[in-house]
Amino acid sequence: MCLSAARYLCTMPLSLLPYLRDVPVAGGLVERFQPSTELAAVIDRFYFVPAGAWAGPTMAFSDGIPTLVFTMTGNQVIFSVAGNTFRPGPAWLNSPYLEQSLMWQQRKEALLIVRFRPAHGYHLFGAVAPGTGDRHCRELPAALGQAGVALLRKVQQHDTPAGKIAAIEAFCLAQCIKDTKHNAMLERAIALVGQYGGNIRVQELALKLKVTCKWLERNFLVNLGLSPKEYIRQQRFLLACLSLSEKTDIAALAQEHGYYDQSHFAKDFKRFTGKAPLQYLKVAGKAHD
Repeated sequence: MCLSAARYLCTMPLSLLPYLRDVPVAGGLVERFQPSTELAAVIDRFYFVPAGAWAGPTMAFSDGIPTLVFTMTGNQVIFSVAGNTFRPGPAWLNSPYLEQSLMWQQRKEALLIVRFRPAHGYHLFGAVAPGTGDRHCRELPAALGQAGVALLRKVQQHDTPAGKIAAIEAFCLAQCIKDTKHNAMLERAIALVGQYGGNIRVQELALKLKVTCKWLERNFLVNLGLSPKEYIRQQRFLLACLSLSEKTDIAALAQEHGYYDQSHFAKDFKRFTGKAPLQYLKVAGKAHD
């Protein structure tokens, strides 16, 4: 599959990011579902992405937050990372960090996405957060063990988003969620990174939260599987990427998002997408006439 033919979205497609950030989307196709009251501290939200809302091949990406993705009919989605192709099955857990990764559909397939609260995505199922060296999304049974096998079996018994969501919630409620600890400080750290658009240093973040850099490092690694520096870098890139348009002044955009200069922005952009910003715009069909 030729990279130059790709439309650049994300696995939680990049087109989904405005929904994650509650930005109004004109003519949006993605549906959002709130979790039940009992699970509001564990699950952030559910998203239903119709088959027509994403195409392929697309650039796969993760924003670091623990996220489960289910295909609605069980068709496999294909991924390619560094030229290696794999099929994670009908459900997978996102990698915390991805670079230059493609995904596409064998057949048109809708997705049901489960976004967890940062401290609960792995620990709820007795799993350990993957390290940043794990650049692949992982098939659900492999990621969560027997809990993943049981969850997938229950979800596949239903055909509608509502039915699958009900099955997921019932399963999560049975996982002794009363024993899970709420990490309000970690959520506040993540909220601050979002508030600053990723334009904040780890030391500055620690100072604002009145915690040590070691505390941030430990809590990000244990709960998200990546360091605070990596998380901040991803957030800055995602927001800068979303800001690109046919009228974009690359130099101004780089400065706005806290890059040292246009060259720094272009280098970071190429690291994540394999393309320079203007090449990205051309591939995405947004280049200047």
